[in-house]
Amino acid sequence: MGKKFLTFMKRNLPYLTIVFMVILIIISTFITLSNSHALSKSQYFRRVLSCALEKYWDLKYGINVNDIDSNIVKYQNLFDVQRMEIYIVTNFSSEEIKGKTIITPLDLSDTLNRIYLNFYSNMKVNYVKLNDNVVEYTHQDNLLMINSRNKVIKNDTFRIEIGYSGKPYNKGFDSFSFKNIEGNKYVYTLNEPNFASTWFPCKDLPSDKFILNYFEITVPTGMWAVSNGILVKRESLDSLYDVFGWKSNYQIATYLVSFAAGNYDYWKDSVILSDAKLLPLDYYTFPSYTERAKKDWKKIPEMVKYFSNLIAEYPFSNEKYGMIMFGWNDGAMEHQTITSIGYKLVTGENKNELTIVHELVHQWFGDAITPKSWKDIWLNEGFATYGEVLWTEYTKGKEAAKNLLANLDIGNFSGTLYDPQGFIFGSTVYNKGAWVLHMLRGVVGDSTFFKILSTYYDKYKFGNANTRDFKKVCEDVTGIDLTYFFDQWVFTGTGRPIYEYSYQTEDYVTIDSIPYFMLRLTIEQKQKDQEVYKMPVQVTIVTEKEKNIITFFNSKRTQTFVQPIKGKLISLEIDKDNYILKSIKPLEDKKNKQ
Repeated sequence: MGKKFLTFMKRNLPYLTIVFMVILIIISTFITLSNSHALSKSQYFRRVLSCALEKYWDLKYGINVNDIDSNIVKYQNLFDVQRMEIYIVTNFSSEEIKGKTIITPLDLSDTLNRIYLNFYSNMKVNYVKLNDNVVEYTHQDNLLMINSRNKVIKNDTFRIEIGYSGKPYNKGFDSFSFKNIEGNKYVYTLNEPNFASTWFPCKDLPSDKFILNYFEITVPTGMWAVSNGILVKRESLDSLYDVFGWKSNYQIATYLVSFAAGNYDYWKDSVILSDAKLLPLDYYTFPSYTERAKKDWKKIPEMVKYFSNLIAEYPFSNEKYGMIMFGWNDGAMEHQTITSIGYKLVTGENKNELTIVHELVHQWFGDAITPKSWKDIWLNEGFATYGEVLWTEYTKGKEAAKNLLANLDIGNFSGTLYDPQGFIFGSTVYNKGAWVLHMLRGVVGDSTFFKILSTYYDKYKFGNANTRDFKKVCEDVTGIDLTYFFDQWVFTGTGRPIYEYSYQTEDYVTIDSIPYFMLRLTIEQKQKDQEVYKMPVQVTIVTEKEKNIITFFNSKRTQTFVQPIKGKLISLEIDKDNYILKSIKPLEDKKNKQ
């Protein structure tokens, strides 16, 4: 019996694992939904789908940035990486690489006796040099610890050289992958959030940006090898290999370093920026997708111009912007200066324009301004998602943008926007993040909102920022204490206001034969997660004589607003332009008494 059971388990373990994952997803999804307020049918469906997908992704990818050893990070914060060089030789037959990484850090402490670098333990370290001298090291638990006692000096830079080889693990969303696609061989990387260390040793934290001084990739002859920045070297090593060297003069985080290599068609476009500078647009496509990509990507010059005018000039204007296909079916990744896009998103029918917009906006928010920690990931994804809304508003009008925002509202978002727990790439970070920016725009007004974006960019470009930095910019630009807004929508709040309202009018006065009425509007908040959501509430009032939009600041759980109106009331609508993430319904038994 025991032997038969073991045989059964061995044969069916993959299927049983899938069944177990599905059961876990279903249970956790309905636990989440049981805490939700009443949802519309469409919201309920989107919420079920969103919860199920997030639980699946959480189980599948196992991405948890909250388990980083804080003691190791303390040691890593004793030095600041200034420059890096990476050399990679690919072996498509064995799916292995041979690498060399040169790191130039600045010593920030007089107690830097051990240098900790992130590097997966399955990779073989062949040697480590510190200032050109071979040094002792240990390599375990995905950490490379280098003995630096009495070998480095505070406030001086030093040089680490590491030679290594091996078959990188493919972690997360495809951190390092060899793949055959439509009969061709490819290799590509995607490091986010902290998987750069699967294939090169580094300080794998978003807070320490550096200059990627040189990145050399050796591939079989006839292939392209594409990376960040500009191409400074292309030569044949012999009849079997080609060498590509890339360089960037802009600060970059490890999770944005990438390369992709394989059989690509290369073609290009350009766009003239506001200062008459010509920005190269470089495109790399799987050969059978090239004509489709030329149709789908033809709006990129207009997109670059639009966001350059709206926010600031494209950040990496001295280098390039590009798009390259990689082995994902769907989705994309905002690698600095060179977005990687799933090849099946390229249809030739412009079906995925907003994905292209999303990744482009990341060049400003995510790449130029990088979060100080993964607690602030909404500063990447919320901003890029709201970029989709802004582009839709620009190309299709405000009503289309409202509809897109409505689709982003799945009815209930789990957890806080700041410091998301578990799987950090869920709908709260993307969709609610976009909604928070839209609500901020409603609170401060259009011109001030876009001034906030440009000021935030100017202050933190090519560096790092966190949520409190963004809040400070908002307050500096507006002169308003926005603690209430960020607390309820970003730091602590997990829900939304649930409004119930009633109104009545009473005779007030007659002036020049025109009757005026006194409108009394009562708003009650019914949500359980927070006593009150404080927000300015726009009320659109239509009477026989005029149409007005009046703004009341709702700061109490039950609050009555009094307003004289000209002529008999015809209609009243709360938050018509949808500047509040909310649920709302009238109290019919009290409505419109005159």
